[in-house]
Amino acid sequence: MMRMAGLACTALLLAGAGAVGSAPAATHAAAADTLARRAAAAERAGRLRDAVAAYTALLKQDTAAEPVVASRLVELHVRLDEPVPALAWAARVARRHPEPAAFLAGVYARLGLFTDAEMALRQALREAPDAARRLPLMWQLAETQEQAGDSGAARETLRLAQRTAGDARQREATERRLETLRARQTIKAGPDPAPEQREEHP
Repeated sequence: MMRMAGLACTALLLAGAGAVGSAPAATHAAAADTLARRAAAAERAGRLRDAVAAYTALLKQDTAAEPVVASRLVELHVRLDEPVPALAWAARVARRHPEPAAFLAGVYARLGLFTDAEMALRQALREAPDAARRLPLMWQLAETQEQAGDSGAARETLRLAQRTAGDARQREATERRLETLRARQTIKAGPDPAPEQREEHP
């Protein structure tokens, strides 16, 4: 909902810019506003391809909308299971993102590209300057490993995160993640099978 609100603000700004300019500028802003509203409505209604078309047309009308629209195009292409355009737009979003590697890794993981996600996170970990920056990356790495089906690796990553955490609060937060992971593994494993009853012979 916050992203939709951001798009609405973009539409209002575009309309306002046109109001103080010339008539052609006002027409241009009105067209952009219409496209923004059409895209948001299509996305809310689940018409994903219509939303993609409207957002793309909006960017052709006004490239200033890209900071808001690009993230919506990433989301839509991921939901449509279209890796190539999703990653192309993700790369553009990452240029302005405060944690570009973590953002890209999240997109990779949502597309099922877990090896690429893990590589991006490990690269970010090598470049992280301190424990405070490393910890959320290690949490994300553990989540990615679990999603990829390697719960053992996820456990080891969280244990390492716990050992290298900067303070008690971070260690406790990591321990809670470990407990949650163990609980999920227990649920997946199911109850222990009952021991086979031996037949008694007279």
